[in-house]
Amino acid sequence: SAEAFDEALHMLEAIGDPTGRALLHVSRAELALARGRLDEGDAECAAADALAALLDDPAVRGEVLKLRGAIARERGDLAGAEPLLH
Repeated sequence: SAEAFDEALHMLEAIGDPTGRALLHVSRAELALARGRLDEGDAECAAADALAALLDDPAVRGEVLKLRGAIARERGDLAGAEPLLH
């Protein structure tokens, strides 16, 4: 649930785990996408991508690109989605 994600995010911030926070933002983006909340998913992707860039974590960045592609597809932007989903 969203409340569980919020609680987990606070815990990860408290213990100083940026990788865990990035992955949690990815999970929150997935949940937002599944619920059709595309703007919320975009915001979560941005948060995850910012952390992944700081950490230089290509795995998280790959997940973000995949999610951004799925969000673009849901918005009907097939041309924008295609390069992100490959």
